[in-house]
Amino acid sequence: MSKIDHPHGNIRSPILKFFKKFLTSTISFFVSFFCKLEKNEEVIISSAVYCPWKDDFKFLEFYKKIENMTLLDLPRAYTLWNAARDLKNYDADILDLG
Repeated sequence: MSKIDHPHGNIRSPILKFFKKFLTSTISFFVSFFCKLEKNEEVIISSAVYCPWKDDFKFLEFYKKIENMTLLDLPRAYTLWNAARDLKNYDADILDLG
């Protein structure tokens, strides 16, 4: 099997994964003081680097209005925003579960 070059570098990627795991464990530890995390719950830290919502000023303006009324973080809210925008020309109902 040939060696595959990771976009972030073959050395940098494991280091970033280590720090991500360390931060996740540390945050989970401190969160457990305030609320009990069930065995099927965890703190999720994304490894994604593409953040299209940073340039979508219409979305950011909308998110500022709803951020105190939702548990969604920016990436998940942006996903729903895009899905709704893509489906706006369809004559149908939309239901989001989850």
